[in-house]
Amino acid sequence: PGRSELEPKAQAGDPHALAILGMEYAWGRGVKADPAKGLSLLEKSAAANDGEAQYLLGAYYWQFGTTESDFRLAAKWFKKSAGQGCNAAWVYLGAMTRMGKGVPRNTDAGVKMITRAAKAGNVTGELTLGKMLIDGDGVNKDEKAGFNWISRAAKSGDSRAQLWLARLYMTGKGTAQDLPAARKLANTVFVKQDRFAPAAAYYVARTHMGTPGNDGTSTAAGKAGASEIDRFLAVEWMAVAARFHYAGAQKLERQLLDALPKKKLPRACTLYASSDLKRHGANTSWHIDKGGILVLKFYDTQSNTLHVYAPA
Repeated sequence: PGRSELEPKAQAGDPHALAILGMEYAWGRGVKADPAKGLSLLEKSAAANDGEAQYLLGAYYWQFGTTESDFRLAAKWFKKSAGQGCNAAWVYLGAMTRMGKGVPRNTDAGVKMITRAAKAGNVTGELTLGKMLIDGDGVNKDEKAGFNWISRAAKSGDSRAQLWLARLYMTGKGTAQDLPAARKLANTVFVKQDRFAPAAAYYVARTHMGTPGNDGTSTAAGKAGASEIDRFLAVEWMAVAARFHYAGAQKLERQLLDALPKKKLPRACTLYASSDLKRHGANTSWHIDKGGILVLKFYDTQSNTLHVYAPA
């Protein structure tokens, strides 16, 4: 429902409408963020025993809280929400229990809460449990099981899970290394143009850099197993990530550009310097034409225009 429908319902005390508006104002979704107003609305809804509002109120205190008192309030509302069957609340409560934030620390109990949510099909629970198994964080390390949980989460279309799965394919953790599969997943996330697009661009670039190290942070600058076309693609995708200010992308972009074959450097610089290529929200594809010229097709999502570059 739109805000025009929600406002009257919220004024009449409808718990669900209060919860939705509270979330929008607290996190600035569709409106200018007003955490104080969001908190007030969430408190009214939670007081009416709305499980969703109780979860959101817990999330509010968890995200914006700074004191132990705030964390105790977060745990209180997560417990109430979990008691009403909210699996997302079990994930947060489990994380807080593992850390000893707002509740006594109990690693085993926290793991059980997260596992409960994962088995119930909660995507955050599946992803969280998968990461714990990959890293051996509070559980026995089991990369294959971790891969399976993250793969399950990715099937929901969740961008976070899809990028994590891409990372596992890149590094070969829990599965055979598969750079094309990693690239496909990262591309899937990038075209959504959500808040994970910068990381997706970075991951696409990384798949063109050759075989990364086990930690997933290749410093080979495109030398290990990367073809010439892959090196050009790595530069452009890393440039996209850098323009989104993704951590470390600008430095890697420079390294990749410096590592290009010298005879190809003028062509790469021509592409790189093009002002159109610096526009936000672009999708690029490359091919080599019959004359051996590298051709870039650049789709500008802002102007809905396809540009084709074939530098000399």
